[in-house]
Amino acid sequence: ELGAYAYGFSRRTGTDIRISEDIKNALEKVYRKHKKIDAVVNTAAILKMAFIETADETTIIDQINTNLIGSINVAKSSIPYLKETHGSLIFFASSSYTRGRSGYLPYTASKAALVNFAQGFADEVSHYGIKVNVISPERTDTPLRWKAFGKEDKKTLLLPKFVALVTLKVITTDLTGAVININKMDEIKYLEKLNAKEWI
Repeated sequence: ELGAYAYGFSRRTGTDIRISEDIKNALEKVYRKHKKIDAVVNTAAILKMAFIETADETTIIDQINTNLIGSINVAKSSIPYLKETHGSLIFFASSSYTRGRSGYLPYTASKAALVNFAQGFADEVSHYGIKVNVISPERTDTPLRWKAFGKEDKKTLLLPKFVALVTLKVITTDLTGAVININKMDEIKYLEKLNAKEWI
């Protein structure tokens, strides 16, 4: 809608961020077509409800490999492209990154580690002019949330479109090394200002 070319990659389309080669292939495909990449946004995550005592090892490792190691793979693979454009790299945390939550600790712990990584990585690539930021939305109306927590009152959840709009806004700034927290009140104020009835 805003004139950008946007491409999505996922395990369903054959791109697994746990595998560096998959990321490199995806980025190269976009670069070949447009001769530049202005922004890379990593929204991939896994959340599985389980207590550490009873969780199987695969469930724990899979979440950490996707949520943290996968994000590090994305960061490393993006450097050659984003340093050409002084582009933006966006990661997604969760409001739970500030405090471990019982019942899904591998998720909350990996999100806390991701924030720490992104802040340090922002420093490492600052000389290239690459901006690295983290979007941290409150509870959002997404499939990941539905699967983990079941049916909830949609009026209490953030609209994915609003989170996406804030993300695009961050990409257009020179902000780096920041965690952008998004809450429901931000959304309500924005919609009231815009009088955007069609969003609700």
